[in-house]
Amino acid sequence: MLALIGIFAALLIPVTVAHGRASVADTYAIISSIAQAAEAYRQEYGQLPSSTNLDLVNELTGQNAKGIPFMVFRRRSLSRGGEVVDSWGMPLRFVWLDGRSVQIISAGPDMTFGTADDIQWPERR
Repeated sequence: MLALIGIFAALLIPVTVAHGRASVADTYAIISSIAQAAEAYRQEYGQLPSSTNLDLVNELTGQNAKGIPFMVFRRRSLSRGGEVVDSWGMPLRFVWLDGRSVQIISAGPDMTFGTADDIQWPERR
């Protein structure tokens, strides 16, 4: 019986690690797409979209003065309330740095902001 448990554990650990890497990569892809869309919005309107998650989603998807969609979000990238979320279902945070750039932060795999596994764009140096 213990041998079977050991075999299952050996099979599951690589799958879990690979899934974790895929989730981090998916979150980076979401963040990168939002950053590009926010920059396109800034170029069109001369300012960044709203800093609240839901307003930002609405403005980037076409609920803006000119009705221009800058991004299409996958259904799984949005919460039931319409906020953009990371791969773990946590809403992303947006920090306007200087009116011309934005920092986008995911709480990361531990789902807690302010810890070492947070994912952010631009990346920490």
